[in-house]
Amino acid sequence: MSTAPDRRSRKRQATRQAISDAATRLFIERGFDQVTVDDIAEAADVGRMTVFNHFQRKEDMFFDRDAEGRELLLAALAAKSPQLAPLEALRRLAHQLVQEQHPALAFSARSASFVIAVGASEALKARARAIRGNWKPHWRRHWRTARGGWHLMLMPSWRPACCWPAGVRPICKRISATVSVLMKRRRRLCF
Repeated sequence: MSTAPDRRSRKRQATRQAISDAATRLFIERGFDQVTVDDIAEAADVGRMTVFNHFQRKEDMFFDRDAEGRELLLAALAAKSPQLAPLEALRRLAHQLVQEQHPALAFSARSASFVIAVGASEALKARARAIRGNWKPHWRRHWRTARGGWHLMLMPSWRPACCWPAGVRPICKRISATVSVLMKRRRRLCF
């Protein structure tokens, strides 16, 4: 009897993955705005309501790995020592994920189509902004505890660069340098 919940959970996860895979394939083939939930349900061989049992909206199928990324980042921030700046914790996480060749950093032709799809769809842009907005409370909490409340430093929408505290500019340069290194590594892996 104790295997029933495990089997149910596995079946539910398999159904969710089948829906996600079908949606991803259709989004790549046709473009996000040209795919309907009915198309996804048919491709996944499930009912329309089953799709909505697993995903609240079509945009959530597109950003289905957001929760995984969020967990990685929040775990890194939660596990950091109080003396370690949040930015340093995230930098270390990025280097660790590159060394481990984590699937979240797997850049490929699909990655490019993902970025293109977001740029081409107003609905996906809006959802991406909402996801970013959901992060603000997390960032605020961690930045407030770091070195005199630098919680505003990575959110340019909050303050223009000319108004940033002087100590933030070098950190932004470090972020830029880290991103440049990651992009160079990505290019080497792709080509």
